[in-house]
Amino acid sequence: MTIYCLHEPRGSQVAQIDIHSTKRRLDDREELCPKCGAPPALEFGPPFSLEWLPGSDVLADFLWTQGGGGSPVLQLTVAEILARRFRGFEPAEVQMVEKPLLKRPACLSKRTRPRIWLPYEGPALRFLRVTTTVHLDENRSTGHFHRDCTVCGSRCFTPEGIEEHTVQYGPYRPGAELPDVAVDRPRRAGAGLFVRFCDLEGASVFSTHEWGGTLCTKPFRDFVVSSRYSNIEFWEYGEAL
Repeated sequence: MTIYCLHEPRGSQVAQIDIHSTKRRLDDREELCPKCGAPPALEFGPPFSLEWLPGSDVLADFLWTQGGGGSPVLQLTVAEILARRFRGFEPAEVQMVEKPLLKRPACLSKRTRPRIWLPYEGPALRFLRVTTTVHLDENRSTGHFHRDCTVCGSRCFTPEGIEEHTVQYGPYRPGAELPDVAVDRPRRAGAGLFVRFCDLEGASVFSTHEWGGTLCTKPFRDFVVSSRYSNIEFWEYGEAL
């Protein structure tokens, strides 16, 4: 079964967010690993705090942090529908926060950079908290470990052959605008991230211990696409076998 990475669409004009959470240390280390420099292993959990970033005041079914990866925030109605049909995640409550010195202008003008202001007046939101994490099938997955430390046990995998969408810029010319050139690379046949289907235990949304993005199975992807939920793309990343 094909697996996909959840991602913000390229060129999205929707408001972006920062997500903050409680951090719980998973080992006894208090300092960076002396060999690889990795920080202590952490687990992120509730409560989750959401901070709006400047640049847009447009809302959608899915909202993302800068960079478009990780786990999204969903409108409550969408989160509840997905939670009734699929496993591997839970819709977690979010509390909205704002920098103390940030104040909504008394009069908004064309010069005011658009953003979502507090008090928030939009639809209720939930954070998609992934609850299923599995190990990669290292014999099948294509890529390399950019960290595989024998001292602290930290392991971080960089996949190769996955679907990618990037932007390249033309050569610089004084006084000329730099054209954006979209570069689309489909997943290479037989390449990408591989997990064992039995390890998912029925979960349709999951992450891996070795690579930190949010992944899903084809039924989840097909349902979201057919439901026409806004502001989400699915990039083909591998297989569950």
